[in-house]
Amino acid sequence: FTATSPICSSAASTVNYTGNASNAAIFTWDFNGGTANPGTGPGPHSVTWPTGGTYTVSLMVAENGCESATSTHTVEVGNMLPAPQIQCNTTTNSVEFIWNDIPGASGYDVNVISGGTGVATSDTSMLFNGLNPGDAITIQVIALDPGPCNDVSSQATCIAQDCPPVNISITPVD
Repeated sequence: FTATSPICSSAASTVNYTGNASNAAIFTWDFNGGTANPGTGPGPHSVTWPTGGTYTVSLMVAENGCESATSTHTVEVGNMLPAPQIQCNTTTNSVEFIWNDIPGASGYDVNVISGGTGVATSDTSMLFNGLNPGDAITIQVIALDPGPCNDVSSQATCIAQDCPPVNISITPVD
């Protein structure tokens, strides 16, 4: 039999018998905790698992009093990455975007949707300088998935703030 691997946890593996037994044979499948549709007969079966991991699918076929050896295939199931959470630090002439490091991401692509030109200050931040108060910058951060799942992204808009300077005076006490 064949089994699609690797897959993302949001997708299904197609598991299909490829031998020469008839449809009248008894197909004993073990999908190792997966949910299979239809789950009986030669297939094809659409099989999903609730979480990422390594799963072993097995099959034994019996027909006319004869049983096959048990065959197995391993299916690698990857977990989807969470979307980046983007925060802003703003001043009157700059906006800094900072996002959380996503465990398992192989890196990040940043697209400037609107606004000026920024400079990456680390793997998880980008700074836009030379702004005027009220200038808005919109970016998209894409966390790159090195496995079978799709990349995930988030978008955020930050505005340079016209904040008055803060003056602090402390009177010494004798």
